[in-house]
Parts: sequence; C-alpha cells; structure tokens
Amino acid sequence: MEKVNIIIGRFQPFTLGHLKCTQEAQKKLGVKSVLLVINTVKQDGRHPFLTKQIEKILDKMCKEEPSITGYVLVKNADIVKNTEILRDAGYEPIAWTCGTDRFEPYNTMVKKYGKDIGLDPDFEMIEVKRGDEDISATAVRKALRDNDEATYVGLVPDSWKKQFAFLRDIIMDVKEDDAGNCNRYGTQGARPMKSLYEYLMMK
Repeated sequence: MEKVNIIIGRFQPFTLGHLKCTQEAQKKLGVKSVLLVINTVKQDGRHPFLTKQIEKILDKMCKEEPSITGYVLVKNADIVKNTEILRDAGYEPIAWTCGTDRFEPYNTMVKKYGKDIGLDPDFEMIEVKRGDEDISATAVRKALRDNDEATYVGLVPDSWKKQFAFLRDIIMDVKEDDAGNCNRYGTQGARPMKSLYEYLMMK
C-alpha cells in the first residue's frame, strides 16, 4: 500500500490553502496526499458546486500537482470508515493535515479510534496555520460572484485557474439570501433558474 497523508473537505473550491496542507505533509514526511472529498450532492450557499461538476478538475489537479496522488469520495470526516475506504483504494494513511480550526476535533478522533483501526503508532496530525492573506474558499467564492478573475487566479492552484468562467457561471446560477442559503428560483417575477443538477446534465 502507498503511505499517504490525508486532507479532507468539500473543496468548494480547492484553494492554495488546501494545497499548502499537502505540500507541508510532503515536506515534513516525504509522502503525497490523498484528498478525502466529501461528496456534495445538494448545494447551499457555502457549497454551490456538486462534486460531479468538479471531479474533472480534481482529476487534472491530481495529475499535475506533485504533492497529491489522488482522491476518494467520502460521506464525512469519520476516520474509521474513511480508513477502510482508503485501504480498499490501496492507500495507508500515516498523517492527517488540517487547519487550526479543525485540528483539535480531528486529533481527538485519531486518539480515540486510531489503535482500534490499526493506524500507524507514529500517525501524525499536522496543523497548518492560516497566514495573513485570506485564501479561504469563501474568498474564492466571493471573487467568482464578483466576477473578479484577477483575485480568483491568485487564490487557486494552476489547474483551477482556467476554470474561472465555468465556476462563475455555476455559482451565479445559485442565489444566496442574507443567511447564505441557496435559492434556486431567483427573485419574484424572474425566470426560474436551473438547478445545478440540470446545469450538470447539460454539460
């Protein structure tokens, strides 16, 4: 089995911050990362992209980025089930990289279940702190909504840069209310808006 680091998320979309997590693991442990992609099948204001819509971009990125070896689809951050999925795919996780906001709950999960599922005794949790620049997925989605390609390009890996128009068109088709909730039908009197599923099926 290939020893790997893991990074988990919905990647809405994948950012340079996510890439930094994979690069830190490769620098520290000399292993590539597998992305555990939480399968998004229903969208809301924070998750406008169906996983099926971004899989081709993920495929391309995994081929181009030297710190990433592949990805698998998962339902959530459950380390027990996800380790089983990884092993079925030929991977053995030896580390988990995440941001500061997720470090404690993920670390607690590993300590609680790691021995029972046979994780490496030296399994390592790697915390990657956010820098001064805002390179969050929220900032990327804002750039897409603002039709700000220059900002967008500065926040995402190379394999995502040419996807600006594609992602912008999708996210603009998903209205948000003040609470960030998805409204597929636009404002009163406006034409009904296509759902992301309908948009996907047209591609």
